[in-house]
Amino acid sequence: AGERWELEVRHAIKMGRPAPAAQTGGRVSGGRLSTFGKMRDYTLANRWQDKDGWRSTAARYLTGMTDHFGENKPMSDIGKAEIDGLVASWRDKGNTGATINRKLSVLSSVFKDAVDLDVISKRPPWPKRLKESEGKLRFVFPEEERQILAACLYFEDRDLHDLIVFALDTGARFSEITGASWEWFYPERTKWVIKVRKA
Repeated sequence: AGERWELEVRHAIKMGRPAPAAQTGGRVSGGRLSTFGKMRDYTLANRWQDKDGWRSTAARYLTGMTDHFGENKPMSDIGKAEIDGLVASWRDKGNTGATINRKLSVLSSVFKDAVDLDVISKRPPWPKRLKESEGKLRFVFPEEERQILAACLYFEDRDLHDLIVFALDTGARFSEITGASWEWFYPERTKWVIKVRKA
């Protein structure tokens, strides 16, 4: 890493540009965080603590990224080309623009933590946000609703029955329902405000 930095400094001087900052290797509590796997673990341990649903999604995304980069890939060796290759692999797997944007948001958090901890001097050039589709509009017809609720009662699953009624009556997503807290509800239980939280 030191030799690489020295070469970068010589090249910058030759080109008349400012010398890049030295990379410290990033030490936190005596442990080195220079690899993708270690930074992944740090980010998961320190972010999204109040968002269990999103945290588990982020962990799943990061597992896939670890499979792509490798557990021991130095953070300083992950640049634009490597990130573009990761995005290309997601596209090959059929990921939508919205899914890729969410995955890049998680990866960006890892790089932000790496910069804050002096593991790397700056985040590499980042891909542009991809266009997201408008999504599909789908209605549940009264007969479908009756059949679904009847099936819940047939299998004696009253909790699922009530959850489906609540979802249909509010139009809320499953993650919004399961992530709701009592502060979202008005005391008279006639109104529910969904708090929008960014990932």
